[in-house]
Amino acid sequence: MSQKLFFNPKGRPHKYPGRILFLVFFIASLLPAELRSAKAGGANEKESRLFKEQVEKATAESRIPGMVIAIREPDGRIFAAAVGKSDISNNKPMRIRNSFYIGSISQSMLTAIVFKLEEEGKLKLEDPISRFLEFPGGNNVTVEMLMDNSSGFGDWTGIDLRSTGNPKLPELLKSPQSIDSLIKIAADAEPNFQPGERQEGCYTNLLLLSKLIANVEGRSAPEIFHERIFKPLGMQNTRYLGLEETLDSLAKGYRIEEGWGERIEQGFTEVSWADKNLRGLPELGIVSDAKDVIKYHVGLRNDRLISETSFKRMRHVRPGKFNGLGYQIAKGPRGTWEGNNGHAVGHLSVSYFHVQKGFYIVMMGNLGDTALPVAKLFDLRYKDSRE
Repeated sequence: MSQKLFFNPKGRPHKYPGRILFLVFFIASLLPAELRSAKAGGANEKESRLFKEQVEKATAESRIPGMVIAIREPDGRIFAAAVGKSDISNNKPMRIRNSFYIGSISQSMLTAIVFKLEEEGKLKLEDPISRFLEFPGGNNVTVEMLMDNSSGFGDWTGIDLRSTGNPKLPELLKSPQSIDSLIKIAADAEPNFQPGERQEGCYTNLLLLSKLIANVEGRSAPEIFHERIFKPLGMQNTRYLGLEETLDSLAKGYRIEEGWGERIEQGFTEVSWADKNLRGLPELGIVSDAKDVIKYHVGLRNDRLISETSFKRMRHVRPGKFNGLGYQIAKGPRGTWEGNNGHAVGHLSVSYFHVQKGFYIVMMGNLGDTALPVAKLFDLRYKDSRE
């Protein structure tokens, strides 16, 4: 980009003597975890409490059992708050450190990796995908069409994960699925439209992109994500979970529609088992927390992953399209939002950058078939300067 939309605060040398510094850090360690994490970005206690109050008001009418919300202001301050429950049956409160499946937020990560491979001369966006993998119709679909969801391929789910009324999906997810097993299902699905005809979200595109980068690099997608995304940005709480791996910080996932099993209190059905059986998929096996997702989005927009030229192409909306390449652009009465949203079976999340205000917001919840109250929080926090 010719002009940065985000500015880092200037660092200044610390003037405290070593002993006083020790006391400062010791006292900070005694603060409650929820406040300490917010204060780490330079926010004072009053501002942190105000943010928590805004979050509580914004989420008061939501049916989502629990949420974690974090924002990063243009001056670099980070505020984070948690509300509700991470585990209804065991009455566990949600914490800022809780992790969630990030779903299609990984779509922009996949796209960034593809751009990096192009920068290294390993592929071109206009290459047909048949150059790198076998899939019906692959001669007529380019790498770029996978990135901007214009391939026209049928979806392995048969219906979007956030939608209701798909009795085949709960049955399919009763057993572990791998990228190869679901690519096989997708290969048998009827195409939705002709390649390049329009844009339409499709999990098959993400599966094929994951397979493609693994074939190009000659190693697994989890290894590639770790080396090219998580490690460079210091995303220490972001990882792929194996089928039998446990993670204490992972919030339980829920749905409210019929067909997913026995209901517990308040009409919820726990569906953590379904998300667990999708861990073999690169885009649906990634877990992260709100602060790590902010690290990713800041790093992406500040050219720490791909070149400025590549990012400009990534966010460019071509004629007849409504989104960039693996990156969503939404314009409305509250301004322009850029980023991604992600759905798993029992989790959902958003990671947006607000162009006019220059802040980042990450919102994560543990109910898969609903919407997040992003607009409500925006109005509470920025109502006096709505764009």
